[in-house]
Amino acid sequence: MRESLAVVIPCYRVRAQILPLLARIGTEVDYIVVVDDACPEESGQLVREKCTDYRVTVLNNAENQGVGGAVLNGYKHALQLGRVSSSSSTAMGNGSSLDQAPCPADHGRTGGLCKG
Repeated sequence: MRESLAVVIPCYRVRAQILPLLARIGTEVDYIVVVDDACPEESGQLVREKCTDYRVTVLNNAENQGVGGAVLNGYKHALQLGRVSSSSSTAMGNGSSLDQAPCPADHGRTGGLCKG
């Protein structure tokens, strides 16, 4: 049995990019944590309202903590729920990089996380 794989996505000013990005994440990923880092565009709320992927959980930071703080909160959440081990998580970029960044590799299991 393989380990579960989680992806943490910090969100700040990514309203236009977040839903297309989530749609590209392949079935290799078991758990997706979207962290709204006090986004003025309310990216997290958009995900809650429009994303129907059962793997997605949205967290909200009350104050902007930057990419590092948002990723850390997402990792902690996944670990606390027992969804993943510390060796089976990855983070994706935020901001304008979401629309152009390639999906991260999944440590050689399939060669990538995203469809398309």
